[in-house]
Amino acid sequence: MHVALGILLDLDDAQEVAQDVFFELWNRAGNYDPRRGKLRGWIGALTERRAIDRHRKIRRRITRHEAVRQEFERIEFVLGNSGSTVSHVETTMADERRILLGIINALPPEQVQVVLLTYFMEMSQREVATHLRITLGTVKHRLTLAMRALSSQSAELRAKLSFDRRATNAA
Repeated sequence: MHVALGILLDLDDAQEVAQDVFFELWNRAGNYDPRRGKLRGWIGALTERRAIDRHRKIRRRITRHEAVRQEFERIEFVLGNSGSTVSHVETTMADERRILLGIINALPPEQVQVVLLTYFMEMSQREVATHLRITLGTVKHRLTLAMRALSSQSAELRAKLSFDRRATNAA
């Protein structure tokens, strides 16, 4: 716990790493070789690797979250200034993103949650289940329903956009 807390600086994350390490120790106890070092060192190294992996994952998630926030701000800027210096390509891309976000927001709220957590926050399905306090099967079911709806809606969107592009190119 001390090793994980020293790397992560968050009690909940450190506890989760410690739990993961104990689970791995339970499942891989036969892999310990006393000739290669003391048990305490093996556990410490395993904990350190797990904590560093978790820290990297958290950092990627924060970076991704910040990138999504900046992208939303850029889209709002593009949409708010579409008559000024924004190119046609940027406007079209912003329109596509706005339409896609509209399609996502049209899903039932519980499906929107799992889509955003899974794809925008880069959480695993298991992490989503833990975060929302629902079963893993429920997460998978909601994600499947959402992906089906998004697939059919985006097919319509792609058809419309390709038609719009052909008309623009012909003009």
